[in-house]
Amino acid sequence: IVFALGMTVSRLILVVLGAIVLLCVLIAFLVFLGIVSAFKDDIENCSEGPCRTFIDSKESNFPDATGTITKDHRWHPTEGWYLTLAAVPVAAALVIVVVVNKFPLPIDSEASSGEA
Repeated sequence: IVFALGMTVSRLILVVLGAIVLLCVLIAFLVFLGIVSAFKDDIENCSEGPCRTFIDSKESNFPDATGTITKDHRWHPTEGWYLTLAAVPVAAALVIVVVVNKFPLPIDSEASSGEA
C-alpha cells in the first residue's frame, strides 16, 4: 500500500482508521454507562438486580430438608469494562502519534549524496 499509494495517502488512511478505532472504543465505553437504564426500560417490574445497579451482589436463601441453601448472585462487567476503559487512552495515543509524526520523513541530501 505504501509504495502503491505513497506515504501521504497511507498516513491519511492511518489517521482515519485510528479515529474510527477511537470512536468505536468511546461508543463501547458509553454503552457500558447506559446499560442500566436499558435494563430499566426493558424490564418493567424490576425491583433489584442488574436493572437497578451496574455492579452489585445479592444473596438468596432457600430452605432445604437439611438446612438453608444460600445462593450468591453477582453481576458486573468484569474484564470487558476494564479492557474498554484501558483502550480509550491507547486509541487516543495511536491517533496522536499518527497525527504528530509527519511522513514522509525529510531526507538529508548531504548524507545521501555519497560525498565525503
